[in-house]
Amino acid sequence: MKADRQAQEALLELPDVDQSLAKLVRERTTSELMTRATRARAALVSAEEELVEARTRIKDLEREIARAEQDVQTVRARVDRDQRTLDSGAATPKQLTDIQHELTSLARRQAELEDVELEIMERLEQETTVLAQAEQTMATARSEADETAAAWDRRQDEIASESVELERRRAAVVAELPADLVALYEKIRDRSGQGAGLLRHGRCGVCQLVLSSSDLDRVRGASPDEVVRCEECGAIMVRTEESGL
Repeated sequence: MKADRQAQEALLELPDVDQSLAKLVRERTTSELMTRATRARAALVSAEEELVEARTRIKDLEREIARAEQDVQTVRARVDRDQRTLDSGAATPKQLTDIQHELTSLARRQAELEDVELEIMERLEQETTVLAQAEQTMATARSEADETAAAWDRRQDEIASESVELERRRAAVVAELPADLVALYEKIRDRSGQGAGLLRHGRCGVCQLVLSSSDLDRVRGASPDEVVRCEECGAIMVRTEESGL
């Protein structure tokens, strides 16, 4: 294939543009900022779940305390009733004996219930501390999630803008190049990822292979408008003063 030297040198702009576009495409899916935003969102979800669980445990303990308090009040009411009966002096000796036994049992029962209530209150105090920590974790996680999400949104907007500008630049370069040269470049790029590179100091600019003596002789012998290709990777090798020929 033939293409004047100026067109071949202009072709070198396409690999630069295409590599920049490919880099932006990779960034859309592999960006560290995107990873941070995803992790921050996951941490926020986890913090939300922990907060809900902490609040649920506190509500459960508050219900337990209410039930325990009700049980204690029931025993106290029974004690008060028995004590009033004793104080009235109207009970028979047998009733007095029964009441005294019952008061002893009630006192023991009341102590047990008050111990249970105290234990639940201690657990509630501990859970209240856990809740405060969960709320702080939640606030920190939300802040981090909001910040990283906003940063990633901004970067995605920048990527979109940069991509549009690169596509415009690419279209302008392609418009100035011979159609058959562009077609060859695209065919090679589709197959190997990069279609052309500068031959610099006897080294292919795509695969970085140093040309053998026979290959260098072949390239030296080619006319300036001949499109030469690397025997190793097949890429177009553009010759300039840096080629070392």
